[in-house]
Amino acid sequence: MFPNTCLSSLTRYASDHVPLLATASTHIPRSVCFRFENSWLHHRLFPPMILAALNQCADGPIAKSFVKCLKNCRSACRAWSRQLALIAVRVNDTKVLINALDLLEEQRLLHDAEAALRRRAIQGLQDLNSE
Repeated sequence: MFPNTCLSSLTRYASDHVPLLATASTHIPRSVCFRFENSWLHHRLFPPMILAALNQCADGPIAKSFVKCLKNCRSACRAWSRQLALIAVRVNDTKVLINALDLLEEQRLLHDAEAALRRRAIQGLQDLNSE
């Protein structure tokens, strides 16, 4: 009745009941619609990236050239947004590392390598914020 559904048992910890996990999935294709983020306009690296994409426009009929410019900008924005997402993950990971080292420092003195790592992580975050 439900072809993309799976039922599996999980490990029981403290009870004589076995928990069950039901998963259901679908194969509906996702939309590949392009979405422009207004926050990109405030990023210092956005204008040079767009200018580079606009400089790749084709010569010829105006309509064809305009469509080519839009497609170049769209593909450049998609690639750029993936890069931004990776940076956001790295920033979050760095904050987790700094927090872990702070918690460790509350328990004991940090070793020289740990203290140096913490300083480099903080400096990296400050460098990103100044961009």
